[in-house]
Amino acid sequence: RRLSVAELARRAAVSERSFLRHFTTQVGLSPRQWLRRERVAAAQALLESSAIPLEAVAERVGFGSANSLRAAFHDTLGIPPSEHRRAFRTVRGKA
Repeated sequence: RRLSVAELARRAAVSERSFLRHFTTQVGLSPRQWLRRERVAAAQALLESSAIPLEAVAERVGFGSANSLRAAFHDTLGIPPSEHRRAFRTVRGKA
């Protein structure tokens, strides 16, 4: 289930603007930026520990497509997911 900023603000009993301001102050990133980085981190873990296809990795971590994952990965880490997998994969041939 997806949570919107509006829903998070409602749960925190503050306005959306206040939620965004406090979140950004505490975390140093907007909720969207934070979520994107968390998804990339989850993708890193899957790339390192499995042989599942990139499209499946993207789906599992919440990106809409492998292309979206590639773009986020490159923006965040400066390398493509395939290069990360080659460099850090610890499990060979397991799905």
